[in-house]
Amino acid sequence: MSIHIGETIKKLARMQEVEVDTLAKAANVSRTTMFKMFKRQSIDTDQLLAISNLLKVDLFSLYLDKDSIKYDIKHVIEENKRLKEEIARKEKIIEEQKALIELQSSRIEILKDRK
Repeated sequence: MSIHIGETIKKLARMQEVEVDTLAKAANVSRTTMFKMFKRQSIDTDQLLAISNLLKVDLFSLYLDKDSIKYDIKHVIEENKRLKEEIARKEKIIEEQKALIELQSSRIEILKDRK
């Protein structure tokens, strides 16, 4: 997905009637640099965050692949479920091992008493 973030910022600022000077101040750049940024397809994340906050628009979300995120969330949920099941199995094994240790300890005590 190709996004021309400079053009997007320019359009959003125009729609919200935000002056170039105000954008430049938020991005901590000169007015001239701000005009150059309008022509760029990418900008520094700190500047993008500052402009997003100023325009009250999540400009980062433009870069998200929604289908990929849905897949990732589904994958994380499935992995979480699998790990919980694995933990439950291992906890059961631990309990069984504790019972065996206790049984062996009892046998040792019995054998000690016989001597």
